[in-house]
Amino acid sequence: MNNFEFYCPGKIRFGIDEIRNLKDYMQSLHISKPIVVTDKMLRSTPVISQVIAEMELDLVFDNIQPNPTNEMVMNLKAFVEAHDGDGLIVFGGGSSMDCAKGAAVVSYTQNDVAAYYDFAVNQLPIEKVLPIVAVPTTSGTGSEVSKYAVISDKETHVKYCLTSDLIVPRIAVVDPALTVGMPPKVTVSTGLDALSHAIESLLSSIENPLTNVLAFHAIGLIFENLNKARLNGNDLEARSNMSFAALTAGMAMSHCCGTMCHAMGCQLTSQYQVPHGLACAVLQKYGLDYAGDKAKNIQALIRYLAHKDCTPQEAVAVLQKKLDDLFEELEMPMDLKEYHMTEDGIRIMTADAMEHGCMGLNPVKMEPETVQAVFEKLV
Repeated sequence: MNNFEFYCPGKIRFGIDEIRNLKDYMQSLHISKPIVVTDKMLRSTPVISQVIAEMELDLVFDNIQPNPTNEMVMNLKAFVEAHDGDGLIVFGGGSSMDCAKGAAVVSYTQNDVAAYYDFAVNQLPIEKVLPIVAVPTTSGTGSEVSKYAVISDKETHVKYCLTSDLIVPRIAVVDPALTVGMPPKVTVSTGLDALSHAIESLLSSIENPLTNVLAFHAIGLIFENLNKARLNGNDLEARSNMSFAALTAGMAMSHCCGTMCHAMGCQLTSQYQVPHGLACAVLQKYGLDYAGDKAKNIQALIRYLAHKDCTPQEAVAVLQKKLDDLFEELEMPMDLKEYHMTEDGIRIMTADAMEHGCMGLNPVKMEPETVQAVFEKLV
């Protein structure tokens, strides 16, 4: 077994009704002026509005939109500073958490969030952040245990990444009851996002034995529970299993990052507004064609899921078939024809995908022509 590092700096509180202890968690971090970060729709739901009222959380920034932009981050920064906020309480999915992470970095500085982007010219180091308590209301991004934040440029629509152990939320409050009643489309998209995190963690060039264990378990739970959660939004057992799968996949992803599928999926979201989870998931089948020596991890996965011995190449084919079967079960097409992608759009996405940090972690070096050909399979 090779040497490896595993770092999980945040505390995780998992379980039904854990949200009731939110005030205790804020006090443990010495947060006296919390700023709530969420979106308007979520804020209006009975469960979240009740929590906000009961906890007397009066300072609420609810202008979060999908795929947060640099402008949104800076608006949240201004809100935090105007109200002397000393911590962020985030309700929602990846968009709310990514925006909060960006604002946690730049609040009480004179800097723009773009100065901290990975690989930015004269990139500034992230040295101090506001504490974040993350309360996921979806089962997908795993952002509550992730050291990444993805921010879209408002003008170019290119997605940039912030990476630091310091932006991992100090406490993740994972209460599966908050996901009950999540709409089927959101359930599927976020669940597929978690599945993508787990699969890509196995294929990443920086995977390790502990992240593999987390990914194996997450994949098994998602195959068993995603459709149950879609068909019955009140199935608390399925919801709990999906919450746990998203959490464990997020922990694996935070250590391994993604591969070609996330590099390409981010372009589909930024250029054609394909929901992030769906964008990454439709690519997984094709990403497995470029598993290289990491196919041995897929071999171990199939042994774990099906108690079946096969060669690495056979295991890849088995997982591809399982993905086909899952999409059929979810009543979803495995293409993106409805998004009407153009040849010019595909060329732009290919160029941007080749520059994405995740592409460099793919087990097989990808050429632009190959990436473009994969995009073309989706139209």
